Amino acid sequence: LVPISIAAAGFLVPRNKLPIAYGLIGASAEAGGVFGPLLGGLMTQILSWEWAFWINLPPTILIIISVLIFIPKNKFQDIKIDYAGSFIFFLFIASITLACAQITKSNQLLILFSLISVIALIAGIFIYRTSHEFIVPKKILKNTLFLISNLTHFFIGITLIIAIITVPVMAETIMGATPLEGGLRLLRLTIALSIGAFMGGILTEKLGAKIPLLFGFMLISLGFFFMYGWDLNISDPFMTIHLSVIGLGFGVCISPITFCAMKQIKDTERGSASSILTVSRMLGMTIGLSSLTAWGTTRFSGLTSDLEGFSLDPLAQQKMTDATLSSGLQVFQEFFLIGLIVSLIAIPIGYFMTSKR
Repeated sequence: LVPISIAAAGFLVPRNKLPIAYGLIGASAEAGGVFGPLLGGLMTQILSWEWAFWINLPPTILIIISVLIFIPKNKFQDIKIDYAGSFIFFLFIASITLACAQITKSNQLLILFSLISVIALIAGIFIYRTSHEFIVPKKILKNTLFLISNLTHFFIGITLIIAIITVPVMAETIMGATPLEGGLRLLRLTIALSIGAFMGGILTEKLGAKIPLLFGFMLISLGFFFMYGWDLNISDPFMTIHLSVIGLGFGVCISPITFCAMKQIKDTERGSASSILTVSRMLGMTIGLSSLTAWGTTRFSGLTSDLEGFSLDPLAQQKMTDATLSSGLQVFQEFFLIGLIVSLIAIPIGYFMTSKR
């Protein structure tokens, strides 16, 4: 839905107003993130986690009916679909994700999935070079500005998944919060993200892409820096301030990245380009999540390997509990540190992106 909205904006909105349109699309797309954590936490607490999936059926059916009734039919273009390229792309994404999930384990699965991803990448390059049709228009992949924009979006995906996963998990594990309370904490970030997306659209229209993008990355880095200093006693108003800062940063970055990515794309290629741009962030989130989960599990196991599982001595048991909580806190702090490092790496890439014409 998001790629379609971005592509449609290119046809419906004047070029000088596109940054605001991209900001509005980003804000509306992230609006679900405002209520999603709260609704998910509430359903998990009252019903069960399965309802987080069942709840999507009624609005999906309603949207399908609305599209069939209200959206006018368009003429279909005679476009050939690259089935081989699509399969290779799926194989590459799936194998590299599974390889990242095994990244801390030197086992045969890591070697197998890494090998499959390399073979899929080579096969994709071969198809790209030898065939007339490719999964996406070849002109898009030759656009340097578009590729740099996708790389920037990829890093946004990594940092975003670190934030939106770590905050509720940290609350529900070492802080003893309920799923609803974890959702409420994340709600502060997602509300700020939606507001930041709208702000980013206005700033990009007025100032261009460079200043809003760098400002957004600075806010993301500052937010991760603050969160790296969290302890078990973190509370308001500091928690809300920190989550709002990083949420605003993520939101502000949406419009300038989208604007740069679509800047040199032809109208007939906007659909494919916006799809790739969305995939780049999702790829960052997928790889980030699988790598973070694998590394975090191994890291926590290493920190707690010397602890006994249980003790009849209350004092000794309390010491083990405190040591376990301390180890968990250290892992989550290191998650935030990784997010800070990745966001700092992305700043020069974003600067280069906004400087290229």
